[in-house]
Amino acid sequence: GDAYFNLGKILYNEKNYKAAISPLSNAVKFAPANIEALEMVAISYFTIGNYPKAVNALKKLYLKKPSDHEVCRKLAIAYYKTNKKDLALQYYLKLQKEKPFLIANDYNAAQVFYKAGKYEPSIKILRSIISKDKKNGQAYYLLGTMFAEKSANQAIQFYEKAYVLQMGEKKKDLDKRLGMLYKKSGNFDLALFYLEKHQKKNPKDIKSLSALLDIYKEKRNFAKLKKVLKKLVISEPRNVEYQVLYSKFLIDERKYDLAIKY
Repeated sequence: GDAYFNLGKILYNEKNYKAAISPLSNAVKFAPANIEALEMVAISYFTIGNYPKAVNALKKLYLKKPSDHEVCRKLAIAYYKTNKKDLALQYYLKLQKEKPFLIANDYNAAQVFYKAGKYEPSIKILRSIISKDKKNGQAYYLLGTMFAEKSANQAIQFYEKAYVLQMGEKKKDLDKRLGMLYKKSGNFDLALFYLEKHQKKNPKDIKSLSALLDIYKEKRNFAKLKKVLKKLVISEPRNVEYQVLYSKFLIDERKYDLAIKY
């Protein structure tokens, strides 16, 4: 067992974690009480991103070192990475109570708390992340999501910052989110700016079409109102309100034969 342990430790210290796992695992088999070998196995799996194996090793290690908060933190992260959010929450709650500084900048913890409806610790973590990294788009995005229901203006501030920083799919999502929030806050010009951008990329999105319909009504932009209505009556053939409104346009244009269809 010693030969395996010595070889594994050399590889581990050289940061050759993948190669270190096999001899260290053998060392643990020969000497189950060898906590140092078990810890190196757990950290090696964790470091190379093999989170299912990391969970197994960290669970065994935590039983031997229940007061080790760093092991607890890694176990929380590994559970999160393996999509076991409820188990991750248990360990994050323990850390929040006993060693909150260990998760002060852990975005994974913020997500777990948010999804569990625990907004206060999530917001605290996200604000801490932003204080150290003003270009962290995902932190601004999650803050915007949490504030969206209770404070449109605050949510807009966070989403606008995320908008500048985020790329890819979330950027498309932000067009819609910002558009809906600006509509909610009564800023129809900015609502149109974002919702029209969203519609160009997502022409069949009913929610944004419906929001645009309300704004065009408010601004009395009948030309655009008619275009949106036409899309809505095609997408939502059972919606009587849309049919009645569209038929009125057709009657005003003396297109009686088409109006009868609606």
